[in-house]
Amino acid sequence: MDKIRFHGGRLKNTIRLDFSVNTNPLGPPFKIYNLIKENLELIKYYPEEESLSLKYLYGQKWNINFDNLIFGNGAAELIFLYLNAIKPKRIVIPMPSFSEYYIAAYSITDDIVLPLYKLKENEFILSLNDIYDNIIENTLVIIGNPNNPTGSLFKIDDLLRLLEYLKKKESYLLVDEAFMDFVIKEKNTSLVPWIKKFDNLFIVKSFTKVFSIPGIRLGVGIGPPKTIKNLENKRDPWSVNIFAQVIAKNLINMDKFILKTQKYIIQEQKFLYRLFRDNFNKRNLQIFKTETNFYLIKFPLSSNTILDFLLKKGIYARDASNFYGLSDGFIRFAIKTREENLELFNELKILLNNLHSF
Repeated sequence: MDKIRFHGGRLKNTIRLDFSVNTNPLGPPFKIYNLIKENLELIKYYPEEESLSLKYLYGQKWNINFDNLIFGNGAAELIFLYLNAIKPKRIVIPMPSFSEYYIAAYSITDDIVLPLYKLKENEFILSLNDIYDNIIENTLVIIGNPNNPTGSLFKIDDLLRLLEYLKKKESYLLVDEAFMDFVIKEKNTSLVPWIKKFDNLFIVKSFTKVFSIPGIRLGVGIGPPKTIKNLENKRDPWSVNIFAQVIAKNLINMDKFILKTQKYIIQEQKFLYRLFRDNFNKRNLQIFKTETNFYLIKFPLSSNTILDFLLKKGIYARDASNFYGLSDGFIRFAIKTREENLELFNELKILLNNLHSF
């Protein structure tokens, strides 16, 4: 597998609609713009070391201790930091998944195992036996929950059994919950409530996705106090900038915004799944079920053909064929506003209705 970074959101000048970036289609809460304007004078001060006040605030919110938390310059920084701190002998990463997992893993060890999600009708399923079979002493398992790009969600019982098994093997689990805030409460399988029970668990969460603030760079890691202290000792105490700290303090009570987002996402999930299935089922196009704010489609044409057609219309999407475990024809789309989702659908309809010309 190549150690190449593939991400969405790279083209800017000629793009009208960007479906490659998986951020909140409702946009940032408006108060964020005012917060930055009102606090510009803080630019002459150093940020708070270790974001200590954020640890207390979010510790209370999530009913955990302040020393279970570490804030970072995005969730990706914390993933690299954690791997460098525990230095596992083997790393197991179910694929396809976020490319930074593999890049971080490769910086630590050559012993990397990549079990594959399997296609079952209209969704991706991972057999946990494929993970169990590859665990040796001092193994780290990295999973996305929900997973990017498949949109799959693990069951809480499966995760707890995996944690127990890993504990017996003196091994670890890193769970990336960057997209968990898009999952409705009834389906939420966050492991944050279990952090006090398992000292082999580390969770990363992101403010980037649900609050649509990728330029701010803010993530949080949740783990046992001993692990958190070790991570803090290994990095710059000012890795979180002062505007990110101000914004995070003011996002502590945004539960209504998150609930509004979740209701919208589940509405569009159902709408888009029916729309594509009912209109394109006979054209060998397959849309896969998702539990979060993006979805995968397998087209009967090459990924480049689809993407080139969309680019001419000023629309950008994420080529998913370069995810390990996916093939040509796979493309990932973010869920956007209803108007934007329909514009994408109508453009794809034009393309597929003229399939004979490709």
